[in-house]
Amino acid sequence: MNKIILIILVIFFCSCKEKQELKEDVNTKVFYAYLDGETASPSKLSDFWNSISFIPISSDSNTLIANIADVRYFDGNFYILDSKTVSIIKVDQNGKIVSVLSKRGRAPGEYLNIDIFDINPSNGEINVYDLASKQIIIYDNSGNFKRNVLVQDIIRDFAVFLNGEYIFYTPDFMKGNRRGLWRVDSLGNFKEQLVYIDEDFRYGGIYPKYLHRINDDVIGLMGGEDYDRVYHIKEDSITVPYKLNIDRKIPEELKSSDIVDYERHAGLCYTKNNYLETDKLLMLTVTDMKKRLLLFYDKVSQEVSYARKEKDLIEDIDIYTMPKFGNNGVMIGVLDVGFILNFKELREKFPYITTDSNPVLVVCSN
Repeated sequence: MNKIILIILVIFFCSCKEKQELKEDVNTKVFYAYLDGETASPSKLSDFWNSISFIPISSDSNTLIANIADVRYFDGNFYILDSKTVSIIKVDQNGKIVSVLSKRGRAPGEYLNIDIFDINPSNGEINVYDLASKQIIIYDNSGNFKRNVLVQDIIRDFAVFLNGEYIFYTPDFMKGNRRGLWRVDSLGNFKEQLVYIDEDFRYGGIYPKYLHRINDDVIGLMGGEDYDRVYHIKEDSITVPYKLNIDRKIPEELKSSDIVDYERHAGLCYTKNNYLETDKLLMLTVTDMKKRLLLFYDKVSQEVSYARKEKDLIEDIDIYTMPKFGNNGVMIGVLDVGFILNFKELREKFPYITTDSNPVLVVCSN
């Protein structure tokens, strides 16, 4: 009898240990992201970025970029996911199109869609996730097919480490599907769960992008669960360096709902988006669909800046658009052709842009 009790206790202890939720510690920095806060002291854009570069993408080739859905910066080149043509375009620092990865189809080495992609920082391999075929297809830096990795669960985002292993993330609740953040090996075999999301918490909010590469070794995650944490994940560790303290609460009836009427609940609940992070700067947005807070954290000076209204930001440098993508020291915005042609100032700055041109990248460095 004693042996049976001991076995039950061991199983119970191991189960509790496996489900233990990662928590912030004494080193976790709390950002007070209050939407109802007073207007902040104005901040200059030059406080966050000391260099702004405009890179018009060449229109000399037959490649016309229709919609930039994501960008990675690696080894001096920009890898652009065009969701319309379902291709990845490699562009150098001068805006010249170096190569185009376009292999849509059902044959081995092809994909039906590119839902997410990442670059392996150790060798430049291009990893493409195709939800329809539930696999990651891997190409070398020149676009040649190398292998594929089967993905058992439906994932919303992923990142690849230097050693070829992956982290997968999905905030959705789908019965039988793994949820939260977990690590797999280079063959897609499950290794460990890193972040759990309670099955009773189904509110998704608006999270267009979850994982952001900070540098070659560190991936940042702005969690979609009800903790409002920012995680840093390495090959062998995960920490909670930042946490948001928001002056809004998600109503209890919404927490268990995976379908939200945003117009009906505007001002009553909140969501987080536009999270970007480099080694020197963190930026993210909190909104309740009526008010909006833009938060900057300078890691060098450890100063936090907030912008709730347009006058909170002094545009002392020309940027024209806020960055949406970024990694390895740069944050990247996009000036679409239609946007440029609609504003006289931009037409004068880029007189060579026509309806047949490609977009302009805005590269912000700090």
